[in-house]
Amino acid sequence: MKIFAVSDLHGDSNIKIPEETDLILVAGDLAPYQPGEDKDAIKKTKDVLKALKSTKLPVVLISGNIDFPEEIEKFCENTNIAYFAKGSFEYDNVAVICFSYGVSSIELDESAKRLFAKHKNKTTILLTHVPPFNTKTDLAFNGSHIGKNEYNELIEEYSPTIHICGHVHEARGKDVYKGAIILNCGPKGAIIDMNNNKLKVELIK
Repeated sequence: MKIFAVSDLHGDSNIKIPEETDLILVAGDLAPYQPGEDKDAIKKTKDVLKALKSTKLPVVLISGNIDFPEEIEKFCENTNIAYFAKGSFEYDNVAVICFSYGVSSIELDESAKRLFAKHKNKTTILLTHVPPFNTKTDLAFNGSHIGKNEYNELIEEYSPTIHICGHVHEARGKDVYKGAIILNCGPKGAIIDMNNNKLKVELIK
């Protein structure tokens, strides 16, 4: 199985999907930069959604910190795009555990316990917008780590194989935390190849 993971498209609907992709994961921020100052922000968000819909591939999507969750959820109804504020999606032997930006700590704890238990016999991928704290993937320009400790705790508790995220544009890249591959995939995206029981993760240049 080949997964295309992408984040922070920010209104860019010219999405280049690699050949032989089976599943697309989107880690939030479809809306353009400074959406409050862009009168076409919702239209541009929908253009990204239309591009994802046109792939006819299964798409799993969460919202980021500048998105329009209600508009996204409404668009995705009865399409090939599965939007989650919090929830899970199974494909083949993989379960994607999803948390959009803004889920409270209490909701996160309660939902994670239920969702990881539901898919305990699957290979799990954690999909969030913000990275975990204190890795290469959350290092801001000013040298500060700006990830979320709550996600570190989820990794420690439930041991997902991969944590896909975005948000920190300057920290696009890979790291490993407690055995989990942390992948800040950015708008160029990354390929996760899970064929033949082998895992290969590659950022697209």
